Amino acid sequence: SQRTVTSTSITEAKSVSVLVSAGSDTLVIANRVKSIDFTGFSGTFTNSSRTLYGSLTLSPTMTLTAGANATNLRGSTGAFTITSNGKTIDFPLNFDAGAGTYTLADALVVGSSRAFNLTSGTLDASTYNVTCGTFATAAGTAKTLKLGTGIWTVSGSTWDTKADAVDVTVIPGTSTISMTSGSAKTFSGGGKTFNVLNQGGAGALTIAQSNTFANITNTTQPATVTLTAGTTQTVSAFSVSGTSGNQITLDTTVAGTLATLNGTTGIVNARYVNIKDIRAQGYTEWNALVDQGAVNQGNTPGWNFITLGVKKILRRVFGRQIIRPVIEEIS
Repeated sequence: SQRTVTSTSITEAKSVSVLVSAGSDTLVIANRVKSIDFTGFSGTFTNSSRTLYGSLTLSPTMTLTAGANATNLRGSTGAFTITSNGKTIDFPLNFDAGAGTYTLADALVVGSSRAFNLTSGTLDASTYNVTCGTFATAAGTAKTLKLGTGIWTVSGSTWDTKADAVDVTVIPGTSTISMTSGSAKTFSGGGKTFNVLNQGGAGALTIAQSNTFANITNTTQPATVTLTAGTTQTVSAFSVSGTSGNQITLDTTVAGTLATLNGTTGIVNARYVNIKDIRAQGYTEWNALVDQGAVNQGNTPGWNFITLGVKKILRRVFGRQIIRPVIEEIS
């Protein structure tokens, strides 16, 4: 059933959907409803602990009160949508949908200090960008995260898909996860496969567990990318580089203990990178261009610390397949 209201306080059963068709004052959902559609509402939606068992549609003219009380989305069967209409959801958002699926109908922005959690069910970002403070797959039953084709911007300290790694399926799509905090931050992938992970903030980015990426990139210099000691990050590409006077530090969490970059294909030409305790291996040609700011800080097996000009000569004479053995023999 559906109930149409203007401005009121709502406490309903989870079988009732609410259409807020008009109104300009304050609306409180004190407990739970099925779906709620704010089309036509221009008032204030106050922050309170609440549970929705269906879809959520916000109005571009409404005001959402910020707060620490979470909204829980628990549409346990069927397909539901989240439509933000440009509004920032400045309170925690928890998806605990059982066998249900929530799909974004437009870009989703959760407040920069708020948690965004997936406990059960399927969350599908489709083609839209997602912005949040932190993201985690919390303990619960089986869950699926479809990252889609957009950019996930995490402005806080953590991305965590390890806490319940055995129960979470990550479908990376062509998405980018950009960690943008100016303070230290950690990407805990839980051994899953992702498309692009970007170091997008001045705070050091630590990558935990052994994961697989299409690419690791950076859009901020100077910056630090730290791999957890003893782990292996398997990459199809590695595009981390600094600029003159703005070096990238590439190291591990334990000085003297190796972490590994395992390349599956192609050529890496790292520029303005200080490398320490990182092993390079696999089918990738790992070049650190010393005439373009790359510095060997020690314990870097598998890297070719070489000038661009010498690299071109070696390739012309010896070919790509034996460039690394030739460099090692010369050294």
